[in-house]
Amino acid sequence: MMSERNHKHIIEHLFVFVLFGLFASLTFLLVILGANVYKNTVNTMDKDYNVRTLSSYISQKVRRLNVKDGIYLKEKNGISMLVLDEEKGKSIYSTYIYSYSNCVREIVVEKGLDFSPNDGEKILTGQSVDFSLKESGLIEADCIFGDICQKIYINTIN
Repeated sequence: MMSERNHKHIIEHLFVFVLFGLFASLTFLLVILGANVYKNTVNTMDKDYNVRTLSSYISQKVRRLNVKDGIYLKEKNGISMLVLDEEKGKSIYSTYIYSYSNCVREIVVEKGLDFSPNDGEKILTGQSVDFSLKESGLIEADCIFGDICQKIYINTIN
């Protein structure tokens, strides 16, 4: 009788211990899964933020122009560049926005002056932008960061 009672007592303790171990294991698994979901969400939000920042930057640069026909594409050393001409005083300055060495760069020079693609100031690192002219007169800009791409269209017809 005594051994049967001890046996039930051991089984009860063992059941509680196994149940607690199962609960702890599932809780740990849930925390690990939640951390991975959070990490992926943060990475996606960072990429989205960077692409939106680049799109907004280009859009704002285009909106502040004050020269008719001051938006066009130019290719230099195989690099597609968005050129924005702006009149300052008696001179016209060209702002070039382009991708070079895994960075989006910008350089402002007096119209007609030559420059090296490496001379441009780094605007955003780890991103690229690709410009193309569409038949309708729109310039399409593909703002790319990792696997996220956002297209913006720039009207060149005044």
